[in-house]
Amino acid sequence: MVVPGGNARDIVRGWPTTGIGRAAPWQSAGKARGIGPRGLSAIRAFVRRGGTYVGIGAGGGLLAGPEFLELIDFDVVAATLGVGRVWLRFPDPAHPLARGYPGHSGAAGLGPTGLVPAMYYSEPFAQLPGGPVFRPGRQVTAVALYAGADATPEESNLINREVFDERHGHAAILHQRIGRGHVCVFGIEPAFRGTWWRTAGLLANALYLAGEDGRPSRAR
Repeated sequence: MVVPGGNARDIVRGWPTTGIGRAAPWQSAGKARGIGPRGLSAIRAFVRRGGTYVGIGAGGGLLAGPEFLELIDFDVVAATLGVGRVWLRFPDPAHPLARGYPGHSGAAGLGPTGLVPAMYYSEPFAQLPGGPVFRPGRQVTAVALYAGADATPEESNLINREVFDERHGHAAILHQRIGRGHVCVFGIEPAFRGTWWRTAGLLANALYLAGEDGRPSRAR
């Protein structure tokens, strides 16, 4: 199950009737209807039976967390920080989500050795949530940690680049086993607009977790 970016609260409760793109004359067609408690229960059961849940951004990513599905434990230390290129470090290159990512040195030997470029994306000007930056809880694996961000104005429109500094140990990708299933959440946009090929493989890796051995985890 892949749940894209958006707004986790809207996924559960239905979209609001106010705000940009919602109020008249731009109101959405149809009825505002979220998945509600029954939908949340169905997703939890799906994962514990052996399903793989992949959540992205402030939609599917936050939906998996403590406020809604309670499948994976994390704090959100920052969010909606604009748009720009960031760098990721993989603490355990042997983790299934890190397969094929030994590091990046750039087309001509440029760039931080051993790091992978990624797209951080959110739209603060449109008042849309996005780009949660995670602090993992207990039993949660930080698959990718932030290791800096581009600082030049012509290449980056990020707000508070300090958040992405490697010293803080903030996470971009998390993973946890739940029952027989897997939960993976992304703070970055791994396949941004279908063109960000550097990290598109991370999304594929998350989907392939469904083929892991299926042994029940110790969590929950």
